[in-house]
Amino acid sequence: MADVWLDVDGVLADFCGRMAELHGVSLEELYASPESKGVKMDDLMGVTPEEFWAPARGVDFWVGLDKTPEADEMMDLVVSRFGMENVNFLTTSSRDHDSLKGKGIWLEKNYPEMSRRFLAGGAKKYHVAYPGAILFDDMESNVDEFSEKGGTGILIPRIWNRGHELEPHLISYLTLLTA
Repeated sequence: MADVWLDVDGVLADFCGRMAELHGVSLEELYASPESKGVKMDDLMGVTPEEFWAPARGVDFWVGLDKTPEADEMMDLVVSRFGMENVNFLTTSSRDHDSLKGKGIWLEKNYPEMSRRFLAGGAKKYHVAYPGAILFDDMESNVDEFSEKGGTGILIPRIWNRGHELEPHLISYLTLLTA
């Protein structure tokens, strides 16, 4: 059976929705034009990385993130397909030193039965890529690098990545890919 790694932010936790809100815009407004689809948020906002990340500070920011609308259905699908014992969380730290603590608490709050299956740090995700390992992530570069290093990277379709056209069909898409 495969070892499954699930990204947290943008996959299960609605990081981008919260960041858009803190920057005074909704994701719908930000991605209203066809040309905006597949473009990273900070590029669309025309802000520096420092300006973009400024609101993402403190444990409470990370703990307070909502789940993405599909988070629970996605978890149910992955756990039923691969078995709970094979599903893990893989996330990287942000510029905020409190992010890892906050993400751990977020997992405990939202997925307590699995929250200790959590690997986090500043290393690239491809360091845990190997044949039989699967990464579900919303960042194209993470998926591509994971696949290049021998794992199977599955891009979670989101409005900010190249899979944006599949986002309305996310669960059907994942069901087909994991069958």
